[in-house]
Amino acid sequence: MRHLPLVLLHHLTPRRNGPGQAAAAATHALPRTSGRPGARRAARVLTAVAMNLVFLAQSAPLVGAVAPSTTTITSSVNPSVFGQSVTLTATVTGVGPAPTGTVTFQDAGVNIAGCIARAMAASKATCVSATLATAAHSITGIYSGDVNYSTSTSAAFTQTVNQGSTTTTLGSSANPSVTGQTVTF
Repeated sequence: MRHLPLVLLHHLTPRRNGPGQAAAAATHALPRTSGRPGARRAARVLTAVAMNLVFLAQSAPLVGAVAPSTTTITSSVNPSVFGQSVTLTATVTGVGPAPTGTVTFQDAGVNIAGCIARAMAASKATCVSATLATAAHSITGIYSGDVNYSTSTSAAFTQTVNQGSTTTTLGSSANPSVTGQTVTF
């Protein structure tokens, strides 16, 4: 056990260029020892530990660290009419590789049928619906996150669904008709 600090010190000799440079700076920041052999050995052990920590901090990826993501919603047609098929698209952006994962589409906080956990392709997920009622709908997209990006929820997107136009046609079973004749409309 007594030789362990010397072995560590031998393998972690500070270098002027590269990861050891910060450890070398930490070595110079240590207070001078009193000249006693035990104090010098303690300083060497502290130096080896500091260099090892600096090396680990510089070489190990941060576990659990993810970048923020941003989710936005667009619509294929807005306003739409009742019964019309509308494609809602969620686009997820972040700094780095394309986000992966899923997006769940909601209308006023309620999942839209058939639009739950929609898989993403090229940073986009889509939801097709023809069942939105006549009203203004507050649509949001909730991104699940992945190994690179955190979850995010879009700002509310207002999808307006108007009443569809109707046409009424009136026909007669007998046209022209005579007085007293039965006519079906």
